[in-house]
Amino acid sequence: MNLRSSAVWCLVFMLVAAALVAGCKGKEDQGKYKYRIGFLMTLDHPYWQNMRLGAEDEGEKLGAEVTILNAKNLCQAGLCEYE
Repeated sequence: MNLRSSAVWCLVFMLVAAALVAGCKGKEDQGKYKYRIGFLMTLDHPYWQNMRLGAEDEGEKLGAEVTILNAKNLCQAGLCEYE
């Protein structure tokens, strides 16, 4: 291996190491983010109502924000193809 290729490999290694260090966040950054879960489903059947309640309960346990939209309302507004 010549000096030029050694310098290139050294530079590549340093760039990868810098990217890893910059990408790793400490424990102080963990509280800044909140999980968000979204569902889009028809809610006109009791099964889906139970699923909605379960998703909201699990989201609360995990500290996540759960958003549930009724697909039937979106389709009636002309935003999808639902019959």
